[in-house]
Amino acid sequence: MGDFLPGLRDEVKRGEMHSNGFWHFSECQIRFSDVGDATLHLWCFSSSPSPASSVFKTSKAYLRSMVGLKVAYFGSDFFSIRCLDHLIDLSFKQHHIKTLDLIAKHSKKGGRGNKQILETPIVSYAKSKELNILRAEKNSEIESLSANGYDLAIAVSYGKLIPQSFLKSLRYGGLNVHPSLLPKYSGPAPLQHTILNGDSVTGVTVQTLHPTTFDKGSVLKQQVCNDYHPNSETTESLGLKLADLGGPLVSDIVKFSFDNSALPEPIETSNEYSYAPKPSPSLYQINWNVLSTTEIIRRFNALGPLYTFKHCHVVKKSPFTGLKRVILDKISPIADTSSDLSAELKSPGMFTSVEDGLIVKSLDGYIKVKSLKFQGFGSQDSNSFVASLPKRTGDSKHLFLFNDS
Repeated sequence: MGDFLPGLRDEVKRGEMHSNGFWHFSECQIRFSDVGDATLHLWCFSSSPSPASSVFKTSKAYLRSMVGLKVAYFGSDFFSIRCLDHLIDLSFKQHHIKTLDLIAKHSKKGGRGNKQILETPIVSYAKSKELNILRAEKNSEIESLSANGYDLAIAVSYGKLIPQSFLKSLRYGGLNVHPSLLPKYSGPAPLQHTILNGDSVTGVTVQTLHPTTFDKGSVLKQQVCNDYHPNSETTESLGLKLADLGGPLVSDIVKFSFDNSALPEPIETSNEYSYAPKPSPSLYQINWNVLSTTEIIRRFNALGPLYTFKHCHVVKKSPFTGLKRVILDKISPIADTSSDLSAELKSPGMFTSVEDGLIVKSLDGYIKVKSLKFQGFGSQDSNSFVASLPKRTGDSKHLFLFNDS
């Protein structure tokens, strides 16, 4: 077995596996049969004029480790990290994947004076897992990866179309994990739009990679998320849940491809098409006279910190009259409708400080803000923020404003 199996890897890659359990080559045939959950028998039949055969016994895991698929994984963010984690299990434990390379975009300079090297989050993760990391961003760089002889590409939150010439070089083409029930919310921001719209149902899709258009591939698998809570999910929490569904789905497809030498057949979907563009910058500003408490919370959960404006009229030292931006973070809804609160906060945008936050009136209720950042200053808790207002804004009302200019 020691002399035979190392050469089997290359032979199997050159041959063709048939459903009857044979690999066919010009020189010989190799047949396998199960003898238990973990082992199999291999027969090697010579094609010479005097047929001869040899039998070997080896583990399925060992055979897979030699003939498993070569996969190029294109990723960037927390969603692609979580999906990759499931594929690593296939590679290191189940051996359906022989080679798993991370394809990442080039690092960029940033920070003060462009002195910091900025990496996508998945690079650090891949280093911690000792994965091989390759850099490819331009079409020519991706096309050059064809020389590596990959069987399959998987792109998750990579943010760039994979060139058709590279996809054609792959035995099984490419796959994508998309955090929506396609074709609903095709596009770059399905998680944000799911939360912004308060959808009652969501899920994840595994599709093939289309060579010219995002999210136009064939749908291979879909799964609804049963642990979805529309009023409390954030982009990160929902993304992790859908990645934990999508990771096993794409892993199942990899296993199917290994066992059947083909991708599974596409499935039919009943969802209507809609597009999920990147959120407009205008969504980050709160219009107190228009947005309900629920709508403000959805925006915060989907987008992160929001902002508003505070009128200033300062006459000492550096005189200034106008609007200054205030960033609001750690926002939550409150159900207090007491007469004292409603008497103090009569108009949308009015605010008052309490022990554990800043209470702001919305169109139909109230929100609580625990962290605020006045333009030109650092983050503060609500009490420190209110205490600093006389110096920063002069003698003005405790009122946030919407700036439509």
